[in-house]
Amino acid sequence: MTTTVKKATKTMQLGDLELDLKLGGREVFKIERRLGKSMLSLFMDSQGGNKLPPVNEILIVLQGANQNHGVTDKRVLNAFEKYLDDGNTTMDLFNALMEL
Repeated sequence: MTTTVKKATKTMQLGDLELDLKLGGREVFKIERRLGKSMLSLFMDSQGGNKLPPVNEILIVLQGANQNHGVTDKRVLNAFEKYLDDGNTTMDLFNALMEL
């Protein structure tokens, strides 16, 4: 008998938007389809070195990993602007992505 363990979500506050994030197979598939590339390529350049992904791609990953219904691109962008206005940085956003 196989036991299935449901992966827990991670809650993140992005501005005034609370995201419940989970990166399971379905989420990775949808994110990669939207990005048009592997999620691993977000962090590696063509020579195999490390790189920081652009903010728009980080936001696509966060939206794709979000389990809350009705979170549109516009809501994510508005929340990101508030996130920065609240004193957070794009590096903080990158670190949140790395915790997924």
